[in-house]
Amino acid sequence: MIFVEYLKDNYNHLEINSAQIAYALQTAENQNINLFAGIEHYNLILKKLQSNDIDTSKLIFHRIEPLSKKFWEYQFLLFQYNLIKDIYKFARENDEKVIIFLSTTTIMAFLVEVFCYIYRFITVVVCLHGNLERIELLDYAKKSNNNFIQVLLYSLIFGMQNPLRMPLPQNLKFLVFNKYIKQHLLTKIPKLNKNLICFLHPFLYDKENNTNETLNNEKVTFSIVGITSFNKNWEELSKLLEYINNNCPDKVEFSFAGFIRQMEIFQILSGYNFINKKKLSTSMLSMREKNDIIRNSHYTILTYQTDCYKYTASGAILDAINNEKPIIAINNASLQQYFEDYGNIGYLCSSYEEFKTKVISVINDFPNEEYQEQIKNLKLLKEKCNVKTQSIEYKKLLTE
Repeated sequence: MIFVEYLKDNYNHLEINSAQIAYALQTAENQNINLFAGIEHYNLILKKLQSNDIDTSKLIFHRIEPLSKKFWEYQFLLFQYNLIKDIYKFARENDEKVIIFLSTTTIMAFLVEVFCYIYRFITVVVCLHGNLERIELLDYAKKSNNNFIQVLLYSLIFGMQNPLRMPLPQNLKFLVFNKYIKQHLLTKIPKLNKNLICFLHPFLYDKENNTNETLNNEKVTFSIVGITSFNKNWEELSKLLEYINNNCPDKVEFSFAGFIRQMEIFQILSGYNFINKKKLSTSMLSMREKNDIIRNSHYTILTYQTDCYKYTASGAILDAINNEKPIIAINNASLQQYFEDYGNIGYLCSSYEEFKTKVISVINDFPNEEYQEQIKNLKLLKEKCNVKTQSIEYKKLLTE
């Protein structure tokens, strides 16, 4: 089995990549697990696996230089072509039957389709998250000038058709990480039915009890998980913060367990007295910093726009689950399955008004009994999604 992470480096996608490799290692038996990745990403994955007591003796590392994110990925067509050519050469020479691309660009997805037609005896799985959420290229192009230039260059080479809409070989599978994302994709592109597989977002949950029993109960504390930006969650979050500032600023404290993408948002947040200024950052936090913020809060808050994660999963909820913190969120496709499958783990709201009402409710009348039930359900979720159980299901998904 071959894993390829040529796009992300450092901490990017560390959790989901580590989990998938851990699942493969658990069921590897007599075969090696090959990882093609940047050296920094590999070292972080290795550390993550070892901290979770995963046997890494069968993990074989192959160093590649990841595609730089400082430039538009479409300038690197030749790089991507040479990479996939080398990966397939390695697979043929070593009799490897499965290649998993842990992330992809639109161009790489197109190249994979071409190579799958040529080498039909090799099964390829492409993880869909990040760049391939651009199901409609014109909609994606309208979001920013950079997006417009990317789509323009892509369309000059391949036309305006997304790779997901092209005729697909049977040995190519696209992996999504939530059943509702799968439903949305199939509604948009029904012909994907035979090529689309689903596995609930892989994650290596901590084994220890993460509940903080010494929380300050004088104020209700909230952590905002994930990236805060104009495109993703600022519209609803800004309304909530303004309402709290005008009505009950002395009863709460907000911290940000993620980074602030735009300086304008950072400056607005700095003006609120109930926001922990020490926890505001415009750069990515370390895993330890992020977990400490979440662990020292009562609730995690997710205010992503309803259609923001319609076609791709968000890992923000996993940080809340791992730290056993009930979630207050506005519903989107990336969240719904967790609340359906694992019971009362917080409050999934259908609208901003319902969301605001729930936040104010727990501030004014903290629901102690229900809160303990929610923590208990979060612990049970972590136990059910243990590495052994998940690895069996993951292998079955890839080999069926």
